[in-house]
Amino acid sequence: MVVSWGFIPDSQLEAVLALRTLGFRWIWLDGDRELALREYLALGRLKSAWNRQLTKIANHIDPAIDELSPLVIDTFDAHQERRPLEEIVREVLASSR
Repeated sequence: MVVSWGFIPDSQLEAVLALRTLGFRWIWLDGDRELALREYLALGRLKSAWNRQLTKIANHIDPAIDELSPLVIDTFDAHQERRPLEEIVREVLASSR
């Protein structure tokens, strides 16, 4: 299971926890917050929505992080650019071996 910034933590966490108990691996696509904000705003989204999302993550995901034991994948490279999808997929597949 892959969870990224696109999901709503307060309404989806129960489903994520249920799938985790069934043996699904939880993968969190993450990255530097300022870089992620830049990408978020470039999509035409509002900063107020970003702030609400971070609050939901802090209140609902962070307390459950130990139970979920996610594989955290950084989506940005050392040059502060978004990593190619193929590279991220290779990292996910390599971690499942």
